[in-house]
Amino acid sequence: MNKKNNRKGFTIVELVIVIAVIAILATVLIPTFGNMIQKANNAKLLQELRNEYTEYTVWAAENGNVSDEIVIKMDDDYYQITNGEIDNPPVAMENDPTTGYYWDAAAESESAWTAVTNTPAQGGTTGGEGEQG
Repeated sequence: MNKKNNRKGFTIVELVIVIAVIAILATVLIPTFGNMIQKANNAKLLQELRNEYTEYTVWAAENGNVSDEIVIKMDDDYYQITNGEIDNPPVAMENDPTTGYYWDAAAESESAWTAVTNTPAQGGTTGGEGEQG
């Protein structure tokens, strides 16, 4: 008897193998994409901190308030910069500064240099913008 193979479509075994291969590839690639997103966010933050540091140095040179160690406030986090060196990836300070001065990246005025007596979250006050004194 001569039967023709009139097979149309895929067998269940073939479909399971394809799904298994796709699942394995996804398992390998998803963490890689997550790392790439984190690296991109770190690079963006690093560039924003560099821009703010440059803005600070211009302001400091014009106002005579150059400091080797500054704190930049960005998106409710504080980043410390010493001698122009920024951590890569940027690491926020564990505690908000309780005294001193910080450069507020969100300030919309000419001077973003702000005095802190203690953090607002602790019931303290922030001084207005102005020169370090």
